[in-house]
Amino acid sequence: TRQLFERLVETWRERSAPALLRHIRVTARLLDLLADVLPGESAPLSADPTAQVWWALEVQLRQRLHERFDLGGMCRQSGSSTRTLCRACHRATGMAPMKRIKKIRLSMARGLVLYSSLRISEIADRVGYERVQELDRDYHRHFACTPLEDRAAGPDYRRSRPNRGVSP
Repeated sequence: TRQLFERLVETWRERSAPALLRHIRVTARLLDLLADVLPGESAPLSADPTAQVWWALEVQLRQRLHERFDLGGMCRQSGSSTRTLCRACHRATGMAPMKRIKKIRLSMARGLVLYSSLRISEIADRVGYERVQELDRDYHRHFACTPLEDRAAGPDYRRSRPNRGVSP
């Protein structure tokens, strides 16, 4: 595993290849590393039953990311109490439910900013922000740049993007 990780870092640091080729190589090295650390067929994956409550709900929420969510509505949808849902989310992700939703929204927004030609207002609407200013503010706090600055820089590994604000 250590050798695979070192090969991944070495590939990621290699600057001589074109950006797309480098991206493909880094992805391949990452997949090699993941294949090495995931359990084999003899050890099936199993999730904590408490965490499964959150994961089942998150699948449904991701399909409706454009909608506004509140904790009460999520509890009704999952059939859980507020305490149970908060505990399940924390066990599954290490964060509170609303923080997790915000992180999902920002991750989706970043993908759309970098890999689509949608207007920022359309992106804000698709990921559940009522106002572009709210997306802009949260995006800047999380990624240390605005969506427009991020789009201008493009999806390139050569640009350093420090992650300030919301923890990963």
